[in-house]
Amino acid sequence: MRVLDGAGFPVPDLPVTFEVVMGGGSLDGQEGPARIHTDGDGMASVPFRLGAKPGFQSVEASVEGLKVKAVFEAMGSQ
Repeated sequence: MRVLDGAGFPVPDLPVTFEVVMGGGSLDGQEGPARIHTDGDGMASVPFRLGAKPGFQSVEASVEGLKVKAVFEAMGSQ
């Protein structure tokens, strides 16, 4: 996820919370949400391992204080 300010410039060192919201799976090999700070380019990312159940799986990324959220989806199969 990339976070930009109102003028379109990257926002560094901003905490972004990633959370599995559908289908199971884990973030960075751990259960529960992951909090990652943006880098100098405003980018934050976390490895997502799909859960065992087939079907759609989703991760939501959010920044505290902002209403906008990003949703990333993947399709798991057996």
